[in-house]
Amino acid sequence: MQCKEAIRLITPFIEKEIPEEKLRFFLEHIRNCKECREELELYYTIHKYIESSDRDWFSTYNFKAEFEKELKEANHYVRWTNIISFCKDIITALSIIGVLVVLTLQLQLWGLI
Repeated sequence: MQCKEAIRLITPFIEKEIPEEKLRFFLEHIRNCKECREELELYYTIHKYIESSDRDWFSTYNFKAEFEKELKEANHYVRWTNIISFCKDIITALSIIGVLVVLTLQLQLWGLI
């Protein structure tokens, strides 16, 4: 992912509206690109500050900790999504192998093999 595309995805990420298929690439880019990570952190802080400015607790709110927590949760989500996808692929492959084994055994029973 290029910086230009990552920058365009900052607001959707903050608002939790980033397309799922782009989330993994976005997080990977943010992990490896210092400039984009700083940009994301700045946008995140501004967004949360504006969102919380009408509340009493905004002066004690730890924007940095909340930012790190959200990044960690997003990475965790992507990791589990990948694990689930991998498990689905394994189950599909095992199902196909099972069908082929049963088909082969049935053809042997019928004497066609």
